[in-house]
Order: sequence, then C-alpha cells, then structure tokens
Amino acid sequence: MTACDFAAVVYGCVMSLAVPTLSPKSPRAEEIVRSSLDDLGFVVVEDAYAPDELKSLRNGILDLESRATTDEKSFVYQGDHLWAIWNLYELTPSLMRLAIVPDAFRLAAIYLGEPVHFCRATMMKKAPGGTATVDWHQDTSAAVERDLGDADSSGIRDGVPHRRVSSDVLDRMLVARINVEPQYADGGCLQVIPGSHKWGKIPFEEVKQRAAQSQPMLCPVPEGSILFYRPLLAHASGPNTRTDPNHQRRVIHNEFRAASIKPTAAVDWFPWKHGAVCASDGVTFSVTR
Repeated sequence: MTACDFAAVVYGCVMSLAVPTLSPKSPRAEEIVRSSLDDLGFVVVEDAYAPDELKSLRNGILDLESRATTDEKSFVYQGDHLWAIWNLYELTPSLMRLAIVPDAFRLAAIYLGEPVHFCRATMMKKAPGGTATVDWHQDTSAAVERDLGDADSSGIRDGVPHRRVSSDVLDRMLVARINVEPQYADGGCLQVIPGSHKWGKIPFEEVKQRAAQSQPMLCPVPEGSILFYRPLLAHASGPNTRTDPNHQRRVIHNEFRAASIKPTAAVDWFPWKHGAVCASDGVTFSVTR
C-alpha cells in the first residue's frame, strides 16, 4: 500500500492524495524530491525499509524505552507518558545504522548538491488517548559545540547546547522524520502548510498567525516511510486520540546539514561520538573515540 493509498483509507479526503510520495528506487525519485522540496517544502519516501529492517528498528526503540526512567535527562515525560528521547543514537548507536538507510538518505545529498552530515536525532512519541499537541512552528535551532550565552542560545538538552541559526543555514539543512508506526489522521500525525518554507524565518507568533489563515494538510503516512522536510516549513501535530494501546505514534526526528556550512562563524556543530555522512552513492558511519 502506498502512502497515498494509506492516506485515502485512513483520512478519506482527496486533499490527502496531494501528499507527494515516491519510492527510493523510482527512476523519477530525484526529480520528485527536487520539485516537492522546492515547491511544497516536503516529500514522503515510502517503503524506505524492508520488513525485517523496520522490525529491528522498532525493537531497538522498544528495548530503549524499557530502560527509560524519569531520573535520566535523556528521557522526557509528559505526565506518565514518555514523550521524547534526546540524543537517540548516542544512547543506542546500533539504531543509527538501522535508521539511516542508503537508498532513501542518498536523496538528501542529491537534493542539497553535496554530502550531508548528521546533526541530531530525537525519538518522539504520542501515546493513544493523550492530549498532547505541538503548535505551529518552524525548526530554527541546531545542536552546537558550545553555548555562547547570547540571545540566539536556545537551551541545553541533555548536555547538548542548542542555538537558533540563520535562514541561510536552515536552507542548507533537511529534516527526516522516520515513521516507525503508521501515522493516523486522528493519531497525531504531522500537519504542514505546503509552501510555507518560502515565508522565510519569522517569529513564532507570526508562524501561528499565518498558519491560522492558511489551509493545513494532514500527512497520514504508513509505517516504514520517511517524511523529508525543509526546516522552515510550518508544521504542527494534534493529539493521538486513538484508544487502542497498540496505536502508538513513534517517529525518529533526524536533522542533516550540508557539509560546507557552519552554524555560525563563532561556533561549530556539536561533536557527536557517532556520526553519519550521506552521499549520492551511499552512507558512511563513523565513531569518534
């Protein structure tokens, strides 16, 4: 079942059929990626994982969740529910090799026109029956090597400094949301404003105001798909209102940047121990000791 077919079944709305999708092995994959990311700001790569690959990825996350505790800053809770896991691949390095598959992630390098480097990974989860939502926003912060303590500093997450970066930097970055489970319209799937990356970097309140005057698009997509988007694309998500306990909503939020850019002249990217570089001909993993 393709992402479009899945959207039609789950959401039952013609608008969902406009979600741009492709197979990583499609002869038109590069063309669709370029046009969709340029014009709409997002694209879905379906069937990115073989069934056994997806099973291993999910099992790795479940194993990590089984060790989660409120005493560790890597695990973020909302009430009794695990909401996020910071620095995912540092906690479980094997997940990086399962998640960043060459057929799909080479498209990021092809789109940006040069190799792309891993910047950050977070697992985000919405339990069924929850009320948690994420308001309309752009992704404007990046993980950096040190906190400068200035107006662009955006906090330290589990020991990793973050800061807001310029539009020029954000335009050379891509986000890849790996959909570990099916993303349902009533299960907290991603919502986007197509083309909103062309607004440029704007204040948070203005993003919300513009989104309120725009037509959002729900992105219910099947498990094993990857939704690539430009960081300045306005996006949000509603609550997971499903009641079946098996209908979790887990995604792995990955950030990548073009090899040639720095966050600012004064500070470099965060030096992760476990890294990955995606190129047009595959993916290379590294470990810094």
